[in-house]
Amino acid sequence: MQEFYGKMNGLFIGIGGLSWFVGICTLLAGVIGIGNIMLVSIQERTKEIGIRRSLGATPANITGQALVAFAVLIGSGLLAGLLPARRALAIKAVDALRAE
Repeated sequence: MQEFYGKMNGLFIGIGGLSWFVGICTLLAGVIGIGNIMLVSIQERTKEIGIRRSLGATPANITGQALVAFAVLIGSGLLAGLLPARRALAIKAVDALRAE
């Protein structure tokens, strides 16, 4: 029984490690995706940035605008993930297993 417990414990540790690895890879993919979206957004807005610079906007103003957009994306992403997670936490484990 002790040997079986050790094997099962090792299995659960391995599954936990795999879950962490997949989660971190998913987050990295999301970060790369957001970075690409921001890069494309800035490339598409080159004319607008040029006009703003010609009207007297400082580089700090323009960078601040991209940072505000980044904060909005992060905030909306957090809300989009938090709401379903809180709903899932409200479900009892027995009811979740019964639904399968």
